[in-house]
Amino acid sequence: MKSPGLAAIVTGFALLTPRALHTPTAVRLAAAIRAGNVARVDAQLRRGADPNVRLENGETPLALAILSEHPRVSELLVARGADPNISANGLSMLSLLVQTRPCPVGTVLALLRAGADPNSRDAPSDRTPLLRALNSGAAACAEILLNHGANIDARDKGGSGALDAAVVGSSPEMVERLLQRGVAIDATTDRQVTALMWAALRRPDAKGDAESVIAVLLRHGADPCMKDAGGMTAADYAQKMGFADRAARLAVACVNRARQDPRGSSH
Repeated sequence: MKSPGLAAIVTGFALLTPRALHTPTAVRLAAAIRAGNVARVDAQLRRGADPNVRLENGETPLALAILSEHPRVSELLVARGADPNISANGLSMLSLLVQTRPCPVGTVLALLRAGADPNSRDAPSDRTPLLRALNSGAAACAEILLNHGANIDARDKGGSGALDAAVVGSSPEMVERLLQRGVAIDATTDRQVTALMWAALRRPDAKGDAESVIAVLLRHGADPCMKDAGGMTAADYAQKMGFADRAARLAVACVNRARQDPRGSSH
């Protein structure tokens, strides 16, 4: 079953990409990839099928394998010369891959070893694979990207960075690891939104990750008194979402910070 995000991307290929020629070789290769049949894909490649051909909806064989969620096929294509840096509708192959649930660690490694750029930028969002992995909760793949040179300070077109993505979609442990790596805790987006404000919007979950993420940020010194471009604090964000208890805790945190350091507070 395809991940929700990938299902939308598949639809996007069909709607946005012009049709390519349906050559018999390309059709057979595409059918084998969709079926997840490694042996058939290998046979087509040995018979001369191009691993970088544009298929029926304009995607490459590697993009089709990733969208079809067949990691072994993806790894075979990379091993047989598929370009890991070709983009598909503005998304890099790594960005497609890290949105798969669960994220296939081995395939991510295979793409990186084949030369995939961990700092490629998607169009038009300017997001990197790391930002997408963190937003999708793919912690293991995010760690791999960081260990292979992904820029922890990269920000997308709206100014959101790794910590913003993590507080929305990742575990408190991942947020902790980013902070230990030195990511700026009170960096803001173009609209002056902080990671703590994003965290204040996160819906409560059974594991309590939403509240734990806020606790991690506060423990590491996130400023609960900072205001966005509209003058709203993290407590205001929580209140707007109807999270009254969370809003109250954040408001108290701001008051306490102001008492401890009245000159340094953003209140």
